[in-house]
Amino acid sequence: MKKIIMSKVNAAFNDCYNKVSSLAKDASLADKYEAILPWNKTCSENFPPCYECFTEENENYKNWKDVEGFLPNITFTKCCNNEIEFSFDNKFVNLMVFALIVEVNGADITYCSDSAIEYGSGYSKESLEKAFEIRGLNFHQEDDYKIIISHK
Repeated sequence: MKKIIMSKVNAAFNDCYNKVSSLAKDASLADKYEAILPWNKTCSENFPPCYECFTEENENYKNWKDVEGFLPNITFTKCCNNEIEFSFDNKFVNLMVFALIVEVNGADITYCSDSAIEYGSGYSKESLEKAFEIRGLNFHQEDDYKIIISHK
């Protein structure tokens, strides 16, 4: 199982926290994505748009509902004490997506995996640390199974 624990850093987290805590048990996948990756911040204002991490087609989509069929499943497992925890499919593992979660939600995240974390070809721990530093974030791999991405 793979999961992310989001922890509050600043007031921007409150909006995400309120959205997640108000989601119905049977919320659509699009609604779950909108809660943690607001379309207007991660797809309209961000280049490349976040949805391209999950879709193969290069089209101009208008909202998460339009791409819902491509999205990896996520399941919220905790929302209390200024923390949000969710588990997800392996397809959700994307460091750009993780960085956006940190940036737009005023949260630090801890990514935990049940299997050793591997980097794609061309990436190393050092190159990722530098890439996140350029974005104003810290990237720290605590061990083979845990990465922490935090605000500086």
